[in-house]
Amino acid sequence: MADPTPQERRILEELRDNPFLSQMDLAKRLRISRSTVASHVRSLQTKGHIEGRAYVLVTPQDAVLCVGGINTDITFRLATSFIAGTSNIGSATDSPGGVARNVAEAIASTGTNVILVGPIGDDNRGRDVIRATSAAGVDCTAVTTHAGAPTGTYTAVIDPTGGLVVGLSDMRILDSITWESLRVGSHLVRQASWMFIDANLPQQVAEAAIGAAGPAGVPIAADAVSIQKASRFAGLRFDLVFCNVDEAAVLLGRKKISTDNAARALVELGHGAAVVTHGPEGASWANTQGSGHCPAINTVHGDVTGAGDALIAGTLVGLNRGENLGGAVTLGTKLASLALGRAGASSAALQARTPAHSDTSSKKENP
Repeated sequence: MADPTPQERRILEELRDNPFLSQMDLAKRLRISRSTVASHVRSLQTKGHIEGRAYVLVTPQDAVLCVGGINTDITFRLATSFIAGTSNIGSATDSPGGVARNVAEAIASTGTNVILVGPIGDDNRGRDVIRATSAAGVDCTAVTTHAGAPTGTYTAVIDPTGGLVVGLSDMRILDSITWESLRVGSHLVRQASWMFIDANLPQQVAEAAIGAAGPAGVPIAADAVSIQKASRFAGLRFDLVFCNVDEAAVLLGRKKISTDNAARALVELGHGAAVVTHGPEGASWANTQGSGHCPAINTVHGDVTGAGDALIAGTLVGLNRGENLGGAVTLGTKLASLALGRAGASSAALQARTPAHSDTSSKKENP
């Protein structure tokens, strides 16, 4: 399916709200001529985004729906160890980022259908990010453009060992959004196999996502993102929650929690399942059937940027394929290993469904 142009994307946004709009209605809303609308509609029909009249929006079946941050990642790699209070030498690069976007792209790399939902600014950064993400196989037709704020940025300062020195986030564009402004149509939710959200979203938007997923029978997974942002999800309950051990403590309302008990404690709190990452020590998981630990896979050491998002993506792909939680987390660690090795996520890595006996996690799971 070919990507829509920016003008065609605006038409899709209007039709998501009301598929019965006439071409004259669209022309008035977008302040363009009716003939121009007609040309764009024909193009969208040719590209396969809409069909018929009223316009039926075409979306993949059984897709993972990713809702949340879409931004530009700026990565500054230090040439030497960080020295506070002075200028540090290094090199800077920028690339498409955002938790929901990163997870969506990693999911797409495995050949799994995925739809991205979230806001971008009306700027070149946002357009460049969507162009690159669409080229990676993600359905970006549900992304919305908001003129009130710039596309988000996340700046990561990485030391020579690949460790994160500091992360700086400018996600103002998400502060004032609502579930309605994201235009997540019920048709998108109904066709999803999983919904994934990240804690870059305001709490009320997360609550609305839960409210939309529940009646549709769609399980919802969430990532706590950071210690600061995890508090937004502290009072909510998900079918699956991803976090590190410090974020787990925030979700649990505690000062600290042991790495061995964090995932089980989150399930006891009311989450359907939990995956708690421990950096190079791998990840612990738990659900109502049991718990276990999946060690990290040895790899050429890169930087940590994107590894956690890749683990989430691989886990959701595994669950989408019918794996149990332990097997799905194993797939997640494989994709995270590729991210750490800077090899990129490849469909070959997860092409074959992992059989039960190849689950490398240690587990205590009841049948």
